[in-house]
Amino acid sequence: MKQKFYKKLWFKITCGVVGALLLILLIIKGGIELVAATYSVWSPDYDMIDIDPILEKETLTDEDYKILFEQTGITKIGIDDMLSKGLENQIKRIQRDFFKEPDFECNQFHFCVGMFVNKDYRVIPHVPLQDGDIIYSPSTYISFIDISHAAIVINDGKEVVEAFGYGNPTQISSASRFFRYAEFVVLRPKAGSELGEKVAEYVKNNMLDIPYDILTGILGPKAPDPLKTTHCSHLPWYAYYKFGVDVDSNGGKIVTPADILYSDELEIVQVFGMNVNEFK
Repeated sequence: MKQKFYKKLWFKITCGVVGALLLILLIIKGGIELVAATYSVWSPDYDMIDIDPILEKETLTDEDYKILFEQTGITKIGIDDMLSKGLENQIKRIQRDFFKEPDFECNQFHFCVGMFVNKDYRVIPHVPLQDGDIIYSPSTYISFIDISHAAIVINDGKEVVEAFGYGNPTQISSASRFFRYAEFVVLRPKAGSELGEKVAEYVKNNMLDIPYDILTGILGPKAPDPLKTTHCSHLPWYAYYKFGVDVDSNGGKIVTPADILYSDELEIVQVFGMNVNEFK
């Protein structure tokens, strides 16, 4: 009698545990589905104007830079760099895409992980990249949680080093992949291009094939030497930290992509798909 009772009890407990796990999995899976159904990308609610008269000026005023940022998402340092290279037409291409109606989809590459990318997978026009630049995107989700993503630019702006996720050690990827995301920000060290080049070289020589671990900095030192694990935002943070620059805006145990976005050590070069009014 007792044996039958315990068997039934064990069966009920097992069914309850399995049912609870299935419910949790459904909620997690449902999270990314909900985000995919409600996700929206910012686009200007004001008119696109002719920026040729501004681009043709020999010297731009603060008001000119303000207008260009509102029209293109490119800041002063980005505009100056592009004008010095004769890239006025590229600036106008960026403006056209900046005002284009967003057309994106959720690309789910794991059970509950997805990234929002342009439906036609085209590359969004962007500013010329420099070694050491950091590209940030808030377009990556685990279930309903925005985890964002970040990578550091190498090889004359053509590639990035990134830590993509569990099972994927740090690797070199094409920088253009980032410009298929629905939203992105290009960041540059305020200390200048020489520092960026040194950091990029350090990353290439010392930070490839490192295992991914989101808990890096929580369960151990934030800047161990040697580095044994990392994650997407820890990677560029660690590289700059090795050169005495802390790009973690709040200095916590774990550095997130958003911590890097708001770092006082970095300046914004281009914003796309995000409200520029938040960055003035």
